[in-house]
Amino acid sequence: MTKNKEIIEEDLNEITSQDFEAQALTSTTAGDVWTEVAYVSIAPIGYGELKFETLTETIDFDIGEKDVEFIPTLKGGRLAKFTPMGDSTITMELYPTLAGTTGWPAAAGTKVAAGVFDLFGDGIDSTTSLSYDLDGLNRTKIRLCALWTDQASVDSAALTAITTTSEALRLTFAEGFMTKVSPSFTDDILKFTVTMKFPATNASGTDACKAESTAAGVAGLASLGNYTTTTMFA
Repeated sequence: MTKNKEIIEEDLNEITSQDFEAQALTSTTAGDVWTEVAYVSIAPIGYGELKFETLTETIDFDIGEKDVEFIPTLKGGRLAKFTPMGDSTITMELYPTLAGTTGWPAAAGTKVAAGVFDLFGDGIDSTTSLSYDLDGLNRTKIRLCALWTDQASVDSAALTAITTTSEALRLTFAEGFMTKVSPSFTDDILKFTVTMKFPATNASGTDACKAESTAAGVAGLASLGNYTTTTMFA
């Protein structure tokens, strides 16, 4: 049965009287979310940052599970048995136009990435016509960093320092490798789906993944150090 005019007006008044909070890029107000814009960079170990935010459509984080098993005792109780944290898997959808990036940046530099096969295969190529052997022998250790922030001046990739007047959320994963590159032309555009895996710790047991954030008016967020054989973050 069709609603009469009085009932429709009552429903509209109820809807318009509710509080709706606009969602914004910043998170200065409770309920806001990070949207649309993020800074993504990958650092090959011993080199600077390759900026991927210009190529990346989506990035998904499957952070390793800290599983637990509860062991029953003869008295009917349960004892917690912890399982070491699992590996983290990160997937990106990209639209590169080249096989790789000509000449990686210096240890303290940054460069806009142009492709992924150099990170997947045998590394840096400084020639004009890029060529990478995609065999199973050569691998490049990498660190991935993703940054969400309302700071206007972010020029040095996702590892940029955040001032005390801005807000930011940063996720960083080190000691990992690019494990899969899947080009596809399904939607009439060449898209690459890239998979990377990162351990919970390095060989010495030091944490290899980190989540950081800062809010406006409190201490800022320090920039990340260069990724080297002795330094993952600081």
